Amino acid sequence: MSDAIGRFWLCQKCGKHVPARQTECRCGFSRAELVQIDFEAVGGAVPLAEVGPSWFVVGPAKLVAMSIVTLGLYQIYWFYQQWRRVRDSGEDVWPLPRSIFGVIFGYSLFQHVMQSARANVAPAAGPGGLAVAYILLCIASNLPLPFGLVALLSVLPLAAVQRVANAVAERDFPGADPNSKLTAANWIGIALGGALLALVAYGAFFREKPTSLEFLSKVAAEVNRTPRKVADGIVLDRAVALEGTLVYYYSVADEARDRLEERRPRLKELVMPSLCRDRLLKEGVSVRFVYTDPNGREIAAVDVAPRDCGS
Repeated sequence: MSDAIGRFWLCQKCGKHVPARQTECRCGFSRAELVQIDFEAVGGAVPLAEVGPSWFVVGPAKLVAMSIVTLGLYQIYWFYQQWRRVRDSGEDVWPLPRSIFGVIFGYSLFQHVMQSARANVAPAAGPGGLAVAYILLCIASNLPLPFGLVALLSVLPLAAVQRVANAVAERDFPGADPNSKLTAANWIGIALGGALLALVAYGAFFREKPTSLEFLSKVAAEVNRTPRKVADGIVLDRAVALEGTLVYYYSVADEARDRLEERRPRLKELVMPSLCRDRLLKEGVSVRFVYTDPNGREIAAVDVAPRDCGS
């Protein structure tokens, strides 16, 4: 409760402690009517002059910059600071878990901020819309690179919420530090996070595309180094790279041909479970299996595309 001590002001009408974010006591007394701020602390309440803004204040541009260069880690810090203010106002919440699981608890926090704004600070969007935008942008991190980088824009809904929080802080505590300048700790975070972001960007934009002929040729060459026996009478002969497709040729001995013929209607069904876990299919590469007899004549073929696995 020590953090909450500095977050209350003393109502001079009913003597109750009122959370700092509230400008009016339940009895109707307004904080603007305080005739003095140097009153005696009662039950942990402190003079109003020692109470800070009811929301964590940070410049929206700084919030966006710090979030992007730290690959979103700054968002956890931001959520923690805001939830700490909610806890300090008297609500029974645990800031750290709610900060780590910001996607789940973001809507609730956005509601708190918007409700504190009241009519004299108009938000750009409602908490529901901002929460949906935030969740969708976070989910976008599951997209393959470079498309997954759009998840870095998940900070934009937070910046919209922060503008409202800053307006509330300025309304309640005029002249409070806007926290828009980068501190030494911020610069350290930018240096470390920027290096990591550069590596991610390099991997996203400059690495070989898995679907390219050059990349698949390397994969095929690696496979061809060690032909291996797949099953009795069926041997992997070679792998051939095409643009966007990797082709595996299997040689089927005469004694195994009848078994293959029996399985032909279900060949695709049989290879799908293990193949769909393959990284190449997840990155857009199609795979073709060709089965031939000892004379090289094709017996059966199976084509598996990324869409077959839901990729």
